[in-house]
Amino acid sequence: MRLIVTILVLLLVPFAAWATEIDRLISGLSSGNEASMVEARQMLPRQSVEAVPKLIALVDHEDRRIAFAAHRILEDFIGVVTRPGREDDQRFVTRQVLQLLSREATEQARDVGFRLVPLVAPEDFDELGPVAMWLINPEARESARASLALTGTLPARNALRAALESADAAFQVALLDALAQFDDPLSVAPASRLLEAAEPEVRTAATRVLARSGGVNEISPIRLAMQQLEDEHHREAAESYAVLAERILLSGGNWDAGIGIFVEILENSRNSVAKGIALAGVGRFGDERAVPVILAALESDGGEALVPQAIAAFQHLDGSGVREALLAAHDSLPASMQVRMLDVYARKHDERFLELIVAGAQAEERDSQRMALSALSASRFPEVVDALVTLAGSTDLDFRYEVLRSLEKTAANMESQGVTDAAGRAYLAVYQKSDMPVVRQMALKGIMRCPVPEAHEVLLAEIDTGDVGDLPVDLLAGLTRALFDDGRTEEAQSTLTALLARATAPHEVNALVETLHGVDGVGDLRNRLGILTNWKVVGPFDWAMDDAFTVINIDEPNIDPDASYTGKTGEEIAWTEVQTPSPHGFVELTGVLGQHEHCSAYGFTTITVVGVDKGHILVGSDDGIKVWVNGEAVLERNVDRGMALDQDSAPITLRDGENQILVQVTQNAAGWGFVVRLTNEQGVPLQVVRE
Repeated sequence: MRLIVTILVLLLVPFAAWATEIDRLISGLSSGNEASMVEARQMLPRQSVEAVPKLIALVDHEDRRIAFAAHRILEDFIGVVTRPGREDDQRFVTRQVLQLLSREATEQARDVGFRLVPLVAPEDFDELGPVAMWLINPEARESARASLALTGTLPARNALRAALESADAAFQVALLDALAQFDDPLSVAPASRLLEAAEPEVRTAATRVLARSGGVNEISPIRLAMQQLEDEHHREAAESYAVLAERILLSGGNWDAGIGIFVEILENSRNSVAKGIALAGVGRFGDERAVPVILAALESDGGEALVPQAIAAFQHLDGSGVREALLAAHDSLPASMQVRMLDVYARKHDERFLELIVAGAQAEERDSQRMALSALSASRFPEVVDALVTLAGSTDLDFRYEVLRSLEKTAANMESQGVTDAAGRAYLAVYQKSDMPVVRQMALKGIMRCPVPEAHEVLLAEIDTGDVGDLPVDLLAGLTRALFDDGRTEEAQSTLTALLARATAPHEVNALVETLHGVDGVGDLRNRLGILTNWKVVGPFDWAMDDAFTVINIDEPNIDPDASYTGKTGEEIAWTEVQTPSPHGFVELTGVLGQHEHCSAYGFTTITVVGVDKGHILVGSDDGIKVWVNGEAVLERNVDRGMALDQDSAPITLRDGENQILVQVTQNAAGWGFVVRLTNEQGVPLQVVRE
């Protein structure tokens, strides 16, 4: 017996401790003390659901802060108990929440209850009577209806349906609208009975339920209701009819019935909005048989107002039969409609429409021209380019400008699709026919990206006329390459010499390298750009960012290329000759010395210059760099960065003859290297003779 008592005590101790903790937190919450309320808000949702009844009691507290906090903590509890595996706790909390909806509950408590029920009620929970009973209360029925609609479970929908018969007309509409949110065949019968209601708004709301939950059996009831209703109610019933059609079509197996509803609305409805909805449905679900239906709607009374919806429907319709029907119908369309259809034709991406679009561009009406040009530029067919090029020969300057704009769009469109031949021809036409320098430069860039044979001769002719001097370096580099490719080496060299004098910015030097490196006849482009490629390097040596360049490792700036040193790892290291293969002249030290961190290395070269005493040294490095020229420190950058051409520069003095250049390059981590370029004082690359 004593053993049993001991066991019971041991079992009850944790529960008592838990209950004590809940009481402490509830007490703190109800005290109104800010710190205690914050603690309760954080800790109570972690307790057992035994805390819920105590929180329910505080929801109606006179201190709104306490009531609001209790409400929020209950929401947190609900978030916990609605997780999988907590079904029993979820039902317990639901029943507790429903106590807020008792007949004796205050309005404040009811409001919280109506809000919480949709959050917590399980799918199969059929004890929603405390909510449903408020559906007959004039003051609370709307809140109850909204709560059940948000709950959305079968028991909640059953409660809404049960309230229909006894509700007044206004609330019947509200209940029907709540049921119309759900696809629930059980709502069809009660909604069908209300099609006999005296009030038109009730009959209209009933059609919405039937459209959402019904099928082919509801075609006749909704049709009859639509025919009997007037004005706004007629329009809403027609919308319901269209929704039913969409439902039937999406469910499959009754295509004729669904499309028949849309056709019926177009033929019989008195409301243009309803007809617009039907046109959208015909466009979405129809085939070539829909084309005459849409055309007939346009010819009916008020058909002018349906043009936008008809255009949208034609755009959605597709298939070879649709395109055939549109082609056959074109001549019978009013002139204004023919213009509007040009964009539709373009989106069909069928070359059979091209003739119609071109004819529209050649018409005298400006609207027709603009619509046709827009349609042409949106087309996927290369033949469009030839049509636009022909149109660009117009003597009407305004029209020609519009055509060139379309050619620009067409070129970009073709290029994005990978149709480079058509894109190149479009860019070439823009380049030849535009008189705007900015547009011509854009077109020339396009030609470089999408070269075509006929562009070659045109560009060479432009060079012959000398009319390209104002073009950017990157484009002139492309033209220079064209000269080399054409075997016109002397002209190409002359152009390149001029380019070397102009290419002073890093991106311009990059453009020359990327366009001309390796081209036959160019020669050693790196030397012509003043890039030094032959070096002796030694390293790695220990280095830290804070040291910058204060530590002497090789008796710098005094250099002995035959000396050896103790490196970072304690091993003996010596100078290694390097000739970088990089087109940009990048000396990749990682490839020469291996992957290291927190170290530095040195690069040394001897060059010979003639007749130059002043210039600039331009360097790039990964990471930092210090430069000596003939023993004089000229540049120092203690940085952590990636390498690029011409990141830093400094003026230098050179000797006539031999000159020594020494660099120290630091390394934190990852990439490691340097690049050095020389120019004269004007920025023209300095060609040197290396040792």
